[in-house]
Amino acid sequence: MLPSKAVLSRCGARIGWPPGPAWIALAGAALIGVQLAARTFATNDEARFPLLAQDILARGDWLRPRLNGVGYFNKPPLLAWLIALVSWPFGRVTEWTAVVPSAAAAVATVLLTYAVARDLFDAETGRLAALLAATTQGLFFSAHLALPDALMTAAITASLWMLARMTIAPVGRAWIGFYGFAAVAFWAKGPGGLLPVAIGLGYGLLTRSRRRWSLHLAPGVAILGVAVGLWALLGALADRQAVAQAVLVDQVGWYRPRGLHLATLTAPVRNLAVVLFPWGLLTPLALAAAIVTRRRREPGDRVLFLLAWLGVTVALVALSREQRLRYYGPMVPPAAILVGWWLGPWLTRRITGTEPGPAVARRAAVHVRRLLPVLWLVTALGFALGHRWEVARHNAAGDYPRMAERVRPLLRDGPVVVWGLPELPLAFYLGQPVIRVRSERQLQTALARAPHAVVVAADRS
Repeated sequence: MLPSKAVLSRCGARIGWPPGPAWIALAGAALIGVQLAARTFATNDEARFPLLAQDILARGDWLRPRLNGVGYFNKPPLLAWLIALVSWPFGRVTEWTAVVPSAAAAVATVLLTYAVARDLFDAETGRLAALLAATTQGLFFSAHLALPDALMTAAITASLWMLARMTIAPVGRAWIGFYGFAAVAFWAKGPGGLLPVAIGLGYGLLTRSRRRWSLHLAPGVAILGVAVGLWALLGALADRQAVAQAVLVDQVGWYRPRGLHLATLTAPVRNLAVVLFPWGLLTPLALAAAIVTRRRREPGDRVLFLLAWLGVTVALVALSREQRLRYYGPMVPPAAILVGWWLGPWLTRRITGTEPGPAVARRAAVHVRRLLPVLWLVTALGFALGHRWEVARHNAAGDYPRMAERVRPLLRDGPVVVWGLPELPLAFYLGQPVIRVRSERQLQTALARAPHAVVVAADRS
């Protein structure tokens, strides 16, 4: 005999599963806080925004921060500002103060995932989705990096929460939040933060014959125009040519579509599998259930909202020229909500018999629900231990703090030159600009200009 929904609810309440949003936030913060400051900066990407924040603290110029002594215009400075604010009471940027904004953004994303799922479906789906998001590899990894991806993901999720509220209650001012948070996402990382607008347009087209809500495009575009214009104006006042180059190369060129070949299909699948691990293993099952359910009016349109969120994000990121794991971070919230919906309301209907299906599927659903708390705890423990191992491996491969200690006694009047190594991590730990050369000829030129330079070269160079 299969259990009733009431029995399932009593069992869940007895074991305290899933917990409330406050406990989920605490659990997420505790998990993300594991060795938060243990990872050293070993790449230019990791050291870039900490260096910008350090320059803000050193020179007091919040509008035109410099990177390694040169003006930086490739990305808006929101993350650098936040790192500087966290670091200001300590007087300097550290590994810990540099990642606090990313960690806080990841915890905020967990809570925002709960809010979106609660408003689209119910509180149980929200709690399940938040738990899954907190233990998804993509979000956990980005929370430990001083990069703008976690901040952008949080702002995108907040924007789409407002879009969900717009579709549920058309009369209101949620549209202001929709465009406002999209503007924050832009200030976090640039044009990629405007993803919510593309998702809103896509969902609007899919529901155009029956929707009662409006995107308020005219005032919304004005809000976004102000946000984008302010960043462009700040850059143009400092160096118009450098801003134009950054927009063409780092912004437009970075997101330029790739040609169609085998890697166009395999790279996104591989990246999605890594970013959504381990709950991404359940995503195909949840997708199959969603495709069937979307044909119904209720909750079909709400499931369709998730499908549009997932589909537009995958399409835009997968087709862009650059493929990096962290670019798929915005996939974590919708995937977690979709799997949470499948594990919550959809499986409950299967278990109780209100949803037609074979008995084998119902028994499997019962076992999945019973094992879920154990699976979540095992996943959280695995993340904590795996992160500890990964940090040790990462720090051993690029021990820039130790390298800086060896270089510092050699410093005289000349600069520091690196060959075959990223320059920004060493610049951060030395606290001074570092020159990078890419060939022996460039090295000879640098030494001719500064005979007392200290040269740090990779073995292969």
